[in-house]
Amino acid sequence: MALNELIVVIPAYEPNNLMLDLIEKLNQYFESCKILIVNDGSTKADHIFAKAKEVENVILVEHEVNKGKGEALKTAYKHIQSMEDSHYIIVTADADGQHRPEDIFKVASYYDEIKKGVVLGSRQFENEVPFRSRFGNDTTRFLYRLINNKIITDNQTGLRAFGSELLSFMIDIDGSRYEYEMNVLVECSRQDVLISEVKIATVYINNNESSHFRPFRDFYRICKNMFKYVLPTLITIIINLIIFIGMIFMFKNTSLDVKYSVLISGITSCCISSIFNMTMHYFGLFYGNKYLLKLKVKRRKYLALGALSVVASSLTVFALFLLVDNAFGAKGISDATLIIITLLANYFIVPKAKLK
Repeated sequence: MALNELIVVIPAYEPNNLMLDLIEKLNQYFESCKILIVNDGSTKADHIFAKAKEVENVILVEHEVNKGKGEALKTAYKHIQSMEDSHYIIVTADADGQHRPEDIFKVASYYDEIKKGVVLGSRQFENEVPFRSRFGNDTTRFLYRLINNKIITDNQTGLRAFGSELLSFMIDIDGSRYEYEMNVLVECSRQDVLISEVKIATVYINNNESSHFRPFRDFYRICKNMFKYVLPTLITIIINLIIFIGMIFMFKNTSLDVKYSVLISGITSCCISSIFNMTMHYFGLFYGNKYLLKLKVKRRKYLALGALSVVASSLTVFALFLLVDNAFGAKGISDATLIIITLLANYFIVPKAKLK
């Protein structure tokens, strides 16, 4: 099959003959394509890379030491940028035989059809799947859905396609190891880069024993990098509480009726913390999404939600205070309730990535 300007990127660390099989199958399946392999500091696979290098359409780039999958992908992207003609459909695939040529073609073809964003080759996890693979994907899918307000079927897939216009964007994303691929999806969501999905076969060879994914260390890296994106929200909550408590104590020795001091403190703390939240997003502070306020549609929704949150939070605190007669208790119950409602809304009322 023909697919013009296709380059398949394969990051490889200590690969076996499965990578050579993939190269052979790609060349049988496609009439023409370039295969860019990055040797990520392997020490026991010289003969594998030597055989791969003999294939005419294979480009081999090497790291002297192991730097991680994320760095290997970035090295490939930088190499593509340096090529004389860097206009390609780029498909990333794993070296362990999990990605079939026909699935690589499906993902590349769909990108060629829409010519937009990032296309994922998504496994469906319907049959027997190794526990660590199912657990990792289920957990990160839940976290991604919670934090980014979007459903992606397979957020750990290494089979992805995008156009060369996204190379600089991909290179600038943080992450050196397996967390990099999750960071790509997070940044795509934050910057309104379309994410589409194409169903592919779920293939695990010998219970996925050739994978270099470290269940605990790499899973921790992925989760840690996802949680950093909630920092603006956490900082906003802390500022809100500090201002509310400070104002309650400030009004304590005045003649102002307590219920009005609670109302004024609630409105003021919510307004100031909301303005601070918008500032963090506008300037990209503490991983704030600086693109949020540059997109008119999202900006309107964001500002409307902020105003609604200020009104709802202030009135809820005031109403609860009239019931429990304790300013701090009312504030705690109100904020906890609003946070839970927001999380549930983000989790259950979310758009799905386009799945073909």
